[in-house]
Amino acid sequence: MKTIYFSLLLVLLSFQTQANIFSPITRDSFILDLVQEKSNRSISNDFHSTMLHLAEPSTVSTGITPDRYIRNGVEQKRPFIINLDSKFPIALAGKNLYSRRSGLFFSFHAIPQYQARIFRDDPIQGDSSRSVRTPSYIPGGNLFITHKKWWGKELNLKKIGPVKQHLFAMFRGFHHSNGQDQKEFKEDGTINTYNGNFGEGIVFEMALGAYYTKVGGQIDSLKRRRILFHPRKFQYTTQKQYNAYWRLGYEHHPKITERITTNLAFDQYDLLGRNLIRFQAGFISCPKTKEYAFHKDGSKVLTNSYEAKERWRLVFNASYISDRKLNSGPITDLKPIGLGNLGKRVNLDLTFYKKAYGSKHAAWFAQVGYHGSDPYNMYFQQSVLFYRIGLAWSPFKIKPL
Repeated sequence: MKTIYFSLLLVLLSFQTQANIFSPITRDSFILDLVQEKSNRSISNDFHSTMLHLAEPSTVSTGITPDRYIRNGVEQKRPFIINLDSKFPIALAGKNLYSRRSGLFFSFHAIPQYQARIFRDDPIQGDSSRSVRTPSYIPGGNLFITHKKWWGKELNLKKIGPVKQHLFAMFRGFHHSNGQDQKEFKEDGTINTYNGNFGEGIVFEMALGAYYTKVGGQIDSLKRRRILFHPRKFQYTTQKQYNAYWRLGYEHHPKITERITTNLAFDQYDLLGRNLIRFQAGFISCPKTKEYAFHKDGSKVLTNSYEAKERWRLVFNASYISDRKLNSGPITDLKPIGLGNLGKRVNLDLTFYKKAYGSKHAAWFAQVGYHGSDPYNMYFQQSVLFYRIGLAWSPFKIKPL
């Protein structure tokens, strides 16, 4: 009998314990935690997809296009057979890469960047074969960080109206080398661009940036576009949306040890810039769209609805070498480059990307720019004016599928 009473007492105590666990106060806090967790995951996912969307596109152009590098009004080299800069990001993040306590959100991109220029035979320039001359290997990674209070703040700007502001910080590290092992200088003291060694153990960049979203009103008169290979499907623009962004950063090439440093051969003559100020700004058109399929009787059926779909973007890049000591020319006749010599210290380029119709990651691009210091490894003393037309690829979609 005592055993029965003891069992009943345990059952009553268990019910009382469960009632205490799921009391109104505990339930409310539990629901608030769920709401907070959902909000954090939404911000984390939006931050991750936005940083992926703002990744710099990879580009490739060929000698068929008007691809030129010009110096002092004279063509520097014949058009390249291929001019490639591949840097498609491998994103490692998602809905769970954030800190609940600090309110910080993270997104990391591994970027196995590779640059290659396949030259044409040009005896005047010393070329003797159609090969990739000293390619650039630039493996690295970007870490993006934002805070809950920085992401999605609503602003009301004059002449523009309401926009959403998203602030972020970026930390970048990368290695740069060309895979060659011959001497850096020729016998006459000039740089050996043919097969000279170029290698930097690690380079760092820190930057602050902002991303703005402007959503327009609904469009009454819908403009339709025929969908490729689907004669009865059309895409309608239902709402205009524009995104703008900027990023200001500082790049440093450290001199730590003999292995982890800029090229010592160049550094002893102050030939290579080790400190750069970088700036990037972009504007993206990404309207919201819907797809309809039309029947023969004129009726239509909604087949797909997109949150936002990029059409085109315009990107401006600039950099300035801020080293106080910087020289140019052969090591037998070095000439100092003053801080005000923008022709040698500044790099500029403007690129227009037009999304390839029917593709999520491809676009056509046209680029014009000036390099006071060519970033292609051993060619850093070359100052060139250039323009390119070709194919680009990047995660152009706004939201992950």
